[in-house]
Amino acid sequence: DAQTGVIDTIAGRGEQDEDGDGGPAVDAAFAWPNGVAIGDDGRVYVADTFNHRIRRIGLDGIVETIAGSTKGYSGDDGPALDAQLRGPAYLEVTEDRLIVADQQNQVVRVLYLK
Repeated sequence: DAQTGVIDTIAGRGEQDEDGDGGPAVDAAFAWPNGVAIGDDGRVYVADTFNHRIRRIGLDGIVETIAGSTKGYSGDDGPALDAQLRGPAYLEVTEDRLIVADQQNQVVRVLYLK
């Protein structure tokens, strides 16, 4: 809150795990969230680094995985949910793309949002 200076948690329950998709982001578990980007539409993108996934928090506060499945390197030119990432970290969102530093694979990947 800009007027009061209060800090709030918008995602994560403070336990390292990989559950919570489809539910409130504050009840979900993350494993080393290490990159956050906010889209023009207000959605929040999180690099869930040690779960090797990219997750999105909707305007309704619900979290979902939008890219990544297991640790590895595969999936270019295929469905993002089937892709393997390895330590995704830094994110940059544009109007129609999410750029991901897939740091342990030593590559930069792009997820088309539209």
